[in-house]
Formats: sequence, structure tokens, C-alpha cells
Amino acid sequence: MESRKLIEEVLAGDRKAFEALVHQYQNVALGFAFSKLGDFHLAEDVVQESFLIAYQKMRNLEEIDSFSSWLRGIVNYRCHRVFRMKLRTWDAIDQSGFEKAADADQHRDLEQLQERRLLEQAILRLPELQRTAVALFYLEDQSQKFISDFLDLPVSKVNNLLADARKRLNRRLFNMAKDHFRERRLEENFAKSIGEVVGIEGPIVDTQLDKNEQTCVFDVLGSKTSNHNKGPEMVVVQRLEKNRFRCMTNGSRISQKDKLYAYGDYHSALKSFTDDQVKATINAMSPKTLEKKQVVTGIKVIDLLCPIMNYGNLGIFGKEGVGRLVFLMELIARKDKIGSDLSIFFFVDGWNALGTQDLLQTEKCLASDFHDKLQIAWMVHPKAASYAFAEQAEFLETRLYFSPLKAMDGLWPAIDPIYCHTFEEQRMHLSTRHQEAAQGVIGALKLTRQKLLDDSYLEKLVLGDGELASQERQVSMAKKLDRLPDDEKVLVKRGLLLERYLTQPFFVAENHTGRKGEFVPLEETIRDCQSILNGDLDDRKLDELMWKGQLQSN
Repeated sequence: MESRKLIEEVLAGDRKAFEALVHQYQNVALGFAFSKLGDFHLAEDVVQESFLIAYQKMRNLEEIDSFSSWLRGIVNYRCHRVFRMKLRTWDAIDQSGFEKAADADQHRDLEQLQERRLLEQAILRLPELQRTAVALFYLEDQSQKFISDFLDLPVSKVNNLLADARKRLNRRLFNMAKDHFRERRLEENFAKSIGEVVGIEGPIVDTQLDKNEQTCVFDVLGSKTSNHNKGPEMVVVQRLEKNRFRCMTNGSRISQKDKLYAYGDYHSALKSFTDDQVKATINAMSPKTLEKKQVVTGIKVIDLLCPIMNYGNLGIFGKEGVGRLVFLMELIARKDKIGSDLSIFFFVDGWNALGTQDLLQTEKCLASDFHDKLQIAWMVHPKAASYAFAEQAEFLETRLYFSPLKAMDGLWPAIDPIYCHTFEEQRMHLSTRHQEAAQGVIGALKLTRQKLLDDSYLEKLVLGDGELASQERQVSMAKKLDRLPDDEKVLVKRGLLLERYLTQPFFVAENHTGRKGEFVPLEETIRDCQSILNGDLDDRKLDELMWKGQLQSN
């Protein structure tokens, strides 16, 4: 479509027309900026800023036919601002450009690196108009007439500039320049906006995306495309309604009504967000109250050993295959019992991000991130499966770690209370009886693990043979238990009984397991655990306590 027609449609409010206009002029503008700055990364930033200014001030354009020279003036002004800020000098640009190339191409032949440096130095030594003509000609497939209109020069002048540049650069360098510039062309989607910023609150940015965009959590957005200096600016962590998404920012400056672009997937997010930014996001998204009291979920291991408080937050850590999503679905199923504002932060590493995205799009229960008073946020993090990271994440009130060893032994939910953490001040809200029971259970579990510790099966577990690893572990545990003194044998068995007692049938798994889901009141859990610790169930077989609710009813 002709530029004039596109500009008329832009002035009539058609955003798609502006995207088409950007696509038509983007490489011409890039070539002009490069000829001024000598650095493609800086030139891309200038082009992005220039088109944003052009969009905002399009109504100031007095004559539609003068758009080319008007845009060139904006780009030229932005280039001069870069110089006034003293970001670069020509000498620094020349040298740093080669250093970047040398660093990126460190494994290539020295001869190729020398040729690249020779080319860059030769281009930078061209007179400015010749350098501009060469950059525009090879960065854009438009005719010389289009380039002459942009530069406001006769076509004959453009032809002469190209001819003079060809003479200054020998034939070989001129052909190399052709390939060099074409490699730098902006991507096709440079101009494609997929939405805009609609709300900002600290590190949290709410976005409204186009209805045709298939965006999911962990996708990365930017308010400028291909911003190589800053990197991606925000990652989707929560799905709101009507194609709105809540994002975590990486500290980049973002403004209301900024146009948004697709920047990448979870691979980009893993590299671009610090723990401090994760902490700030979680603090901003968590409910606030000074009146704390325990929320009873009816899940024994949670209520006794990893208590959750009203208006609190909860972090879920672990690798794939340990039942974390099933546990999350169970919390959603129990939302009426929980009955309090609770923010749940589900941590996923790079290995598990894609599978999680698929489940969120196919599992009906997980189609929304808001369930009455429960809200879920999805955090992609390289250490999501690390128990050490769960311990260090003190910005979360309660942290649950799901263990692959528990999953291997079929002890569901596979929450390992030894590696779970709750704020000490939260425990102050628990009854003395509760605290004593919890301390006794943790002590018994630690003793049992210490006495039966054997890592001979771990290699098979790591290599993916969980069934064989479990068999070897059971044999090893039986042998170690048999060798213990009688008094220790009694204590260790109580720890094993507690492990089995803390398993529990879930409501959401009834169709899969054939077991009816159980809600166990906290007082019953405390009573049953005290009975085990006191030796009242020493004569029971281990399997008798598996998949039970409260013992009194069995």
C-alpha cells in the first residue's frame, strides 16, 4: 500500500496501518541511524524511539507527502541526543564494534575476524552521505527513488553516492558490505504490536493483549522489539480475565499505554529476572494483614507441619512428576474450606515450563488463576526444583518442597516436611499442643531418615529408573532397620508410621485412585500423631496407616 494511504489511515486511528507503515520504513530508518551512530544496537534503540514519537505526534505532520523527511528529522534528532549524552565516540564505536564481533566470533578463523574489522573500519571512514546511501540501499529492498525521497535528494545524487562508495570500497569489500547489512535487517514482526500496558503498580504491570494472541504464563513481552541492550522487560505470571495478563518486570522503564510486542518464551525469562525482582513481585501480589490465624485445609501434613495463615502467601517448589499440580488442584477444590485470601506462587524451572503451559491450556480446573479468594501466580525460575532455594526464599511465608524420593516411595502428597519452611512468627499463632506435636513429628522423621539413610539407589533414580530405585531402597531400609538396637528400632518404626499416616486421599484424585477424598480436622491430626509418638500404634503394620484419614474412624 502507498505511504500516503497508510498515513491517512493512521490519522484516522488505524493502528494496523501504522504497523504497516513502520514495516515499510523500518530498515531505511535503521540504515540512516547507523550511518550517524556506527552501532547497530544503538541504531535499533533510536529507531524504536523514533517510531514511538512519530506515532504520538503524527497529527503534527503538516503535509502527508513530507512524511519521509519528517521521520528522517525525528531519527536525526534522536541520534544527536545520543551524542549529547556522550554514550559513544567515533573511536570508541570503531573499537568496541570490533570487540563485540571478536567476542561473538571467538571460535572463527582469525582471517574472518580481520576481514570483518577491515569492513567495519572502511564503512565508518566513508563520508557520511556515502555511508548513509550504502546502509539504506542494502538494508532495504526499496527502489533508489524511495531512498532518495527519504534523504530528500535527487535519484541521480543517490546513484552517484553509491558509485563513489563502490570506488572507495574495493569490489570485494563492497560485496561484503552487501551481506553485512542484509544480516542486520530488522525482523518482519518488528512493528507488530500485540497489546498495551493498562496498569502499573510497582513491579507489577497489567497488560491488555489482542484477542487473537495465544499468550500464556512464562511468555515474555517487551515494550520495544529486539531491545538487545535491555533485554526483555516483563514475563507473564498471571492470567486475568478477557485476555488481560499480569506481568513481572525486570526493572525496565515502562509507561502506561506502552505498546507491547512478543519478545520470547520462558528461555528468555530464565535469564532476565533476578531474585530481588521475584521478591518484589511476590510482596506486591500478596495480601496484607496484621491479624494472622491459621487456615485449616484438612490436609494433614500441611495443617500440622507447614501451617498456612489467612491473608498469606504460599510457595510451591519441586521438579516435575512429584504431584505438585495435583496438590494445587486439591487446594482449589478445598477453597470453600480455606475461606481466606491466599496467594499461591507456583515455581517452575525450564525443564517443566512447556509441560506446565500445556496443562494450563487443557486442564479445566487450571483454566483460571482466580478461584474465589485463592489466586495463583506462575514463577519461572532456574532453581525451582532446589530445596536450598525453597529454604532461602524467605519472602514467602510458607514454602512447600515436593520430594522425588517421597514420590518414588508412593507417599502422596510428596511433601517433605523436613525441607518445608514456615515463618517462626506464624508458629506463635499455633496452640502449645500443636507446636509440641509438630516438633515431635519432625524429630521422629529426621531420626528415621538418619538411621535408614542409604544413597546407593540414587544413581538409578537420577538415571530415570524409579521403580528399580524404589525396590533397592525398600530392601536397604529393611536391612538397616533389622540391624538397629531394639530401642532405636521402635523409634524408627514410629517415624515410618508417621510417614505413612501423613499420606492422604485427595478429592480430585478419586476417579484415578478409587479412594474417597478425606478432610481431616486439625485436632484429629494432632491427636493421631501424638498417639503414634506415644507408642499407641507400635503393633500396627506400616501399610495399615497408608491412605487413611483420621485413625479414629478406621
